[in-house]
Amino acid sequence: GWNMIGNPFRSKVKISDMKVYYNSTEYTMSQAETNGTVLGTLYPYVSSAYQFVNSSDNGKMDPWVGYWILSDKDCTLRVPPPGN
Repeated sequence: GWNMIGNPFRSKVKISDMKVYYNSTEYTMSQAETNGTVLGTLYPYVSSAYQFVNSSDNGKMDPWVGYWILSDKDCTLRVPPPGN
């Protein structure tokens, strides 16, 4: 289902740096999208409209912004500190 996530840090976080954990295995966002665990596109609500960002175009999560992400499996998402 749809889940609300955010970047709690003061700097942008690359979506490609985020990790997805499913069945005790760590995946990159790209791998998790390929295996059907998550949709690799995030949807923030900006200026009265939904936008989208994804890992394939070097997308980044802005600080203190909420994003919707679709997960088709029970998994855990890790948002690392910027630069890690």
